[in-house]
Amino acid sequence: MSWYSELSWKPDRRLREFGEFLAERGTPLQRVPGTAGAQISTYVATTHIGTIQLTGVRNSWAVYLKPVGCDTYVDVVDWKACESGRKPGFMARQTSQTSVDWLTELLAQPALPVIDKQCLAAVSSQRKQDVMSWRKLWLLTVIGVAVLVFLGYQMAATGSAVTAGFFGISFSAILALHLNQYQLRKHSRRNSPGDHRRTV
Repeated sequence: MSWYSELSWKPDRRLREFGEFLAERGTPLQRVPGTAGAQISTYVATTHIGTIQLTGVRNSWAVYLKPVGCDTYVDVVDWKACESGRKPGFMARQTSQTSVDWLTELLAQPALPVIDKQCLAAVSSQRKQDVMSWRKLWLLTVIGVAVLVFLGYQMAATGSAVTAGFFGISFSAILALHLNQYQLRKHSRRNSPGDHRRTV
């Protein structure tokens, strides 16, 4: 029986094969109790480099590692950022391909490579904050655009000066929201930790 057999929606080929690879190594993925529902499923495997976690939400999967001696789950983007000493790219996102390649490479080594665990914690925390802030930002943007479309239609139909005023206010609010987010991110980049690279 495969590790994903109880799921009605399957992970992609790379993740299925990675799970089989872990099982062959004697560190199979185990379902976290209570997470194999219709919305979310989480599987973990304990290895010599740390705890590997695969979390699926419908057909979208995320891969994380909780390195040995670290209290934080990180993804391939977090790891590469601390390994290179460069802040992750603005649109950097993990994929099943890059995640599996990263973990397979680490598993092939006799021990976890030396890396700044404080950096991992900081980058992971920032990533989580960014995800939440962007979700909120785009939700508000969608709502704002819907309001603009409605007001624009009303303004064209009635020629009301009041509607035109509301249209201008709504447009300005959306623009100010995005400019504020830009300034916050610019400030965050300027005040982010420096070079996290370590020498052995």
